[in-house]
Amino acid sequence: MQEGSDLAQRVNVFNQIITNLARLDVSIEDEDRAIILLCSLLFSYEHLVTTLTYGKEMIKNDNSNYSDGDMLFVSTNQYVDAWILDSGCSYHMTPNREWFTSYRSGNSGSIYLGDDRCCNIAGISEVRIKMYERTVRTLYDVRYILDLKKNLISMGSLHKNGFIPKADEDREIIRIVKGALTVMKGKIIARSIYKLLGNTVVDGVQSVDSCDDNTKLWHMCLGHLNERG
Repeated sequence: MQEGSDLAQRVNVFNQIITNLARLDVSIEDEDRAIILLCSLLFSYEHLVTTLTYGKEMIKNDNSNYSDGDMLFVSTNQYVDAWILDSGCSYHMTPNREWFTSYRSGNSGSIYLGDDRCCNIAGISEVRIKMYERTVRTLYDVRYILDLKKNLISMGSLHKNGFIPKADEDREIIRIVKGALTVMKGKIIARSIYKLLGNTVVDGVQSVDSCDDNTKLWHMCLGHLNERG
């Protein structure tokens, strides 16, 4: 698919190919058809592809600056222990209270999930993360939301504090920088989904990774960070 091409025309051509294959007794399952079509789309459709591929759960923040049309999609069936760097959420969030270095309870607002459940923000605290180069840094103002399915890092919060994402030419690695300092690195595992090269530190001990020895996820940038080498 090339820039400027019509999406509807693209779908029609795809359907014609499927029909021609069927005439040759070549059967393709519906799920495989969907994956093939999604993978053929332009990068400008990355949010649509990510949403449809990972079966996203919509989250809307009641007390943020989102407009009615703003929404955040979060995968509900993969990477339950991962951090996801996301451009849609307004602050950092996690359902893992045991990750906090301290805990300040209180009613700090609420969010609505895709099934219309209202989930309270039960508290705010900090999370310590040991980065790929073994430096331990602290992520501040993380919201504790028990009913959340994922751990989210707010790109907006990071950007407000001067942390900038810079991707390599092949987009395989993303660096989060402030000035000349690279504070973390992420490795892509899907379209615009980046896994943090580091580990959450719980009570002075690194948490066990759910995937490989890298650990967490990032969907593009970090937030209020403090370096503690």
